[in-house]
Amino acid sequence: MSLKVGFLLLSVFLGCDDENNKSLTEVPIDTFWEVSSPADQQMDAAVLEDLRVEVREMQNVYALLIVRNGKLVHEQYDNGATKNSLLHIRSITKRITAFLVGVGIDEGYIEGYQAPLTNFFPEIASATGVGWNEINLYHLLHMISGMDWDEDSDFADYENNQSHPLEYIFGRDIIHEPGTYFAYNTPSIDLLSYVIERSYGKKIEDFTEEKLFNPLGILQYEWEGAGNGVKRGGLGLQLTARDLAKIGLLHLQHGQWQGDQLVTSGWINLCFDDALPFDGIDGYHPFYTAIGNTWWTREFDGIKIHYADGYGGQILMLIPEHDILIVMNRNYQVDGAQNNQAFSSFYDVVLPKVLESVMD
Repeated sequence: MSLKVGFLLLSVFLGCDDENNKSLTEVPIDTFWEVSSPADQQMDAAVLEDLRVEVREMQNVYALLIVRNGKLVHEQYDNGATKNSLLHIRSITKRITAFLVGVGIDEGYIEGYQAPLTNFFPEIASATGVGWNEINLYHLLHMISGMDWDEDSDFADYENNQSHPLEYIFGRDIIHEPGTYFAYNTPSIDLLSYVIERSYGKKIEDFTEEKLFNPLGILQYEWEGAGNGVKRGGLGLQLTARDLAKIGLLHLQHGQWQGDQLVTSGWINLCFDDALPFDGIDGYHPFYTAIGNTWWTREFDGIKIHYADGYGGQILMLIPEHDILIVMNRNYQVDGAQNNQAFSSFYDVVLPKVLESVMD
């Protein structure tokens, strides 16, 4: 089946419509996932059933999936969602964009990790901001460009300028030496969409379908674009929960999918094993967390976890020690307090229950 690309109207960060009050888009999905009982994968079914009940009581939850040993052992949906529903993954989109950059480097479309932005954006020379000629792809992927940016206070203004995103981004100065200051930065990952398009010579969605979605059997998706029509690397993808779980499994398998190496295992190592610790880097960043090509890595109760997250409580988490991945999707159109509560409930309830259920 050919992919059908949905075109979304640009919305502000929180949006004005409540997705719980309208139907979710239902799409066909393939039959990739093998469903297994928790017991067969050495997990306590009673603990996971308790978790199912607790998740039902949480607000704004659409989906929770748990995969162990490559088998789907827990799957639940609420608020009108089903396994066929397209669900916003918000900033988890960043990790898919990073994966595509890795593929582009592997295949020679992109010159390399240290390639300067001036290779892709000749307009930098005439930008009003200063310092952009010192930025490379590594800086963008680790959000250490030094750009004058505060996600909390600047994001809404950026969204209001999506009719001319490049002019807006390059109009901001680089105020810290690149590589010395971390600031969570959606525009820097949006820039990678242009890097991919200008290197590949086609739309980023064509590259994504060819190199990622088609091999994984992702049959349908939607992807938000900027006002100039370029799909946004930093946010805006909608996938089914099962298809998002495939992205997680691909990374757990070090870039391998059904015998094919979609990206080198070295790229996955850069995301996880060689993640950049924040020692010596200033700026706001998550406590005890390292960043590798937009992925977070840290320890939880002595266990190393790798994860991608998105506003409103979107989670894609890998726990290699136990060969487990977790997908959680929630309505992203919530306020800041609800966003914080969503993540608290995941780390206070969901993740501890999943770890408690492991019996080996």
